[in-house]
Amino acid sequence: VALLERLTAEGRLVLTPAADYDDSYALQYAKLHGGVIVSNDRYADFVDKCVAAGARRRDVAAWLRAHTITFAWFGDEFVPNPEFAWPSVAGARAAQS
Repeated sequence: VALLERLTAEGRLVLTPAADYDDSYALQYAKLHGGVIVSNDRYADFVDKCVAAGARRRDVAAWLRAHTITFAWFGDEFVPNPEFAWPSVAGARAAQS
């Protein structure tokens, strides 16, 4: 808990309102700031919402794959996916425009 509080105070962890759809907040924040999401969620409902709003499923899924770090726990040890390739800075800037 202390680590989470410190990361929040440093602006490195963003909290969302409890009653809101947190996927939208996390994904939009990552997109706007060239960030990534650490999650094992596949965001299927988010993809469906985007497609319903006119986005191409393939484009939304590709962005999610490039910006989502999956992880595992081994006992008390947090292990992010060692095969994750960070998106390029140029790609992140292009997504912001």
